[in-house]
Amino acid sequence: MAKKKNNPDTGAKVRALVLGVFEEHPYAAYNYKQVIKKLRQEPFYEEAKGFLDALSEEQLREVMIATVESLALNEELKEV
Repeated sequence: MAKKKNNPDTGAKVRALVLGVFEEHPYAAYNYKQVIKKLRQEPFYEEAKGFLDALSEEQLREVMIATVESLALNEELKEV
């Protein structure tokens, strides 16, 4: 399986979208599957469809887990 090169622009876009999901409902706790589901819905889908379509389910899972963990480690997300 070919790996998608994750350039900084894509990484920044993913981070911004994931933050948007959590900012939409700040007191909700989401797991990676719920974040992916939210990204496939409006208002996020138009911006997210490029990388959602380009990545396999396994790659998408890895990207989401890594992004959420990174945001939590950098204290951009806080556990509730």
